Amino acid sequence: MPAKPLPLLLSALLFILLLAAAPVQATPPAPTFADTLVELANQERETNGELPPLKRADALEAAAAGHTQAMAERDFLMHCDPDTGATLTTRAEAAGYTDWTRLTENIAAGYNTPTAVMAAWMASPGHRANILDPNVNEIGAGHVHQTDDQANVRQSTNGNCPAAAASGPYYHYWTQDFGRRAAVYPLVIAREALTVASLRVSLYVYGPAAATQMRFRNDGGAWSDWQPYSPTAVWDLAAGNGPKQVFVEVTDGSAASSAEDAVYLHAPPPVAPAAEIANVAPPTLSWPHAPANLHYDIYRSASAPYFTPGGSEASLIAAALPPPAEGGIMAFGDDTATPGLNYYYQILAVAGDGVTTAASQRVGRFLFDLTPGSPTD
Repeated sequence: MPAKPLPLLLSALLFILLLAAAPVQATPPAPTFADTLVELANQERETNGELPPLKRADALEAAAAGHTQAMAERDFLMHCDPDTGATLTTRAEAAGYTDWTRLTENIAAGYNTPTAVMAAWMASPGHRANILDPNVNEIGAGHVHQTDDQANVRQSTNGNCPAAAASGPYYHYWTQDFGRRAAVYPLVIAREALTVASLRVSLYVYGPAAATQMRFRNDGGAWSDWQPYSPTAVWDLAAGNGPKQVFVEVTDGSAASSAEDAVYLHAPPPVAPAAEIANVAPPTLSWPHAPANLHYDIYRSASAPYFTPGGSEASLIAAALPPPAEGGIMAFGDDTATPGLNYYYQILAVAGDGVTTAASQRVGRFLFDLTPGSPTD
């Protein structure tokens, strides 16, 4: 019985041009292996030098997926297609990835999971250099599981045409394509995660060297005010779970570029605060912070122990209290409380979707006069 072939990586290609600078889903999408490859690449870039994240480009995605399918179906493992002669350059350009200034590719076969193939690529100097290349800003990925793969996979000694040997079966085929285009400045939400658990997200904004200002908006929303350009920003998505889009405009004072990105907001339910109150002046509330909670609202009543938050018997005395900067305990002192009065409080935890809430138990600061009396049987 022949030995099972080892998984293979092939040398990455590098092409550089020297140019002048220049419908609602009800549930979150299930990540494909290609989705995971993109997220893992951006994780490696963050871990190794805090490099900017890569944005998925439709054309690179099509080129990577098409090449992966061709390798699996027509039994080869090369950057060059031995049957058509297509190369990374011709494949990418045919898919619409034009005006590129940098273009690289990783391919592999035989690894069963995205984690396994990424570990192998990161252990290979050439492939690692492609993943951590500071001069690319876009990515496409492909994966095909060929269940009936055979020991007839054509290969070459350098990963290009023509084929010099055959081996296999490998079953799993992988491609990563990386690129950069002239005058294309992507926007990346949450390092290109497929889903996020909070509407408050990080943005990475690519811009021209002369960029001075930028502004954002959500899908269907109004533009924010212009603000000084920075490659990093924090932004709040539109409230409510579901697919979201963010748009950006960047200007250098004379011309503007625009970009957009999408993500699915899928926030877990909020955790009801376990509130405690210290009977001191001023009354001080404390409770453990839960990571699922985006922020907290505090309501107070001076007359109704069982008030309804938002009702006429209570007032909102603190809105959108953020999580603690460090540690896990929230604290709030009611500086507006009048000494000598009874107060009743309730804390609402707001989930990462900005909509769903969970209420604490009611707590109060009570001041009762004691009236002497006779015990009764």
